Amino acid sequence: MSKKEEAAIPRGEELLKLDNQLCFALYSSSRGVTRLYRPLLSEFGITYPQYLAMLVLWEKEPLTVKELGERL
Repeated sequence: MSKKEEAAIPRGEELLKLDNQLCFALYSSSRGVTRLYRPLLSEFGITYPQYLAMLVLWEKEPLTVKELGERL
């Protein structure tokens, strides 16, 4: 790793800042995707989690609730 790359890695208190947290970036991205799906899914009266469950059931049914939960 080059010195320039090393300097780009947050250290100490910088590491704790929200903008430097991978979990926050993933959370923000997930919310963005859900926001994009919302208008499309509202036409069918379903939520994004319901849509995901339907996708799993379309792939393979019947499933037990346990199997559905494991896939989700």
